[in-house]
Amino acid sequence: MDKKLSAAASALTDTEINALAAKIKSLSLPVSGVCGWREAQVMAGGLALEQFDPATLASRLAPGLFAAGEVLDICGACGGYNLSWAWSSGRLAAHSAARYLKEGGHA
Repeated sequence: MDKKLSAAASALTDTEINALAAKIKSLSLPVSGVCGWREAQVMAGGLALEQFDPATLASRLAPGLFAAGEVLDICGACGGYNLSWAWSSGRLAAHSAARYLKEGGHA
């Protein structure tokens, strides 16, 4: 790839995009340690739920912004509940965002 890293994705050829994807897929990041249990999980915090439409997970403050998972201020017991929320809210937000774009950026 001979283009600068700051080039817009739309300026890249299919060959350049495939080469970049191959480099990203082969990137190795070795684990050098852990921080311990006190820092292992996010327990609370995130974007305020009342700022998002529960039917679509669309932001009430920023049109076109959708949120899901633990980026929202929602807590669940360990044991799969947080994973269930992450998957189901991710699906809802993705479908809502696709609908938003299909309708020309209108809620």
